[in-house]
Amino acid sequence: VGSMFGSQAGSYFSSALSGVTSGAAMGSIIGMPVLGAAIGGAVGLVNGAIQNFQNKDEAFKSYVQEAYNTVTGEQASILSSGSSIAAQRETDLISFTTLLGGRDTATAFLDDIREFAEKTPFEYDTLTSLSKTLTTFGYAVEDIIPTLTKVGDAGAALGLSAADISSVATYIGRMKSSDKASLEYLNPLNERGFAVFQWIADATNMSIEEVYDQLSKGNISGISTANLILRKFEELYGGSMQIQSQTYSGLTSSLEDAQAE
Repeated sequence: VGSMFGSQAGSYFSSALSGVTSGAAMGSIIGMPVLGAAIGGAVGLVNGAIQNFQNKDEAFKSYVQEAYNTVTGEQASILSSGSSIAAQRETDLISFTTLLGGRDTATAFLDDIREFAEKTPFEYDTLTSLSKTLTTFGYAVEDIIPTLTKVGDAGAALGLSAADISSVATYIGRMKSSDKASLEYLNPLNERGFAVFQWIADATNMSIEEVYDQLSKGNISGISTANLILRKFEELYGGSMQIQSQTYSGLTSSLEDAQAE
């Protein structure tokens, strides 16, 4: 019966059958087995109903407990995550207040970074890290986001990781701050897919061999080379972040930024 009509019907039938059997046995003692079976069957049906109710009650309580545990667990996770994010935002504000020379400037800049993060596949924390790198290498506050855009477009076009993009920004910053272009700074860019030696050769009307020779002698300006690379990034890869921001990974990143906010 249970397999045909469900567990509740099976419980009713089992309890009723048990009641009929025991009732008939008791009724036969006094010579009334039919009456005993009828009473036993009725009692069995009542017991079956009680058992089904208890099963439903336990199931409902279990469901409510699981739902409560899920909600409270998610709430605890959100509170913990939110507290961590808020604490990091406070630290960022203090850091950029020092780097940029004022709280108002830092607040406005971080607002721009949050807006920039929402429109690109890069997360807020990655952008603040890159911004600190550029700031320490002497970039003016008004040049940071335009530079991040160029570096980010290049990284998006070549599918670089956040760590690789950070390295690219670091090497360009080192060339700009030291006014030194060297293989130490250029080889990592070349290895990540940027034809920097060819770009320098085209810009200076030299062969690549001559470029290597002039680099070894320290005769090529780091500032001009950094500016050249950023121009090529804009020329060759401009708009790549916007395209990537509409991919699954880009949309996921934007969603994560929205959730963090």
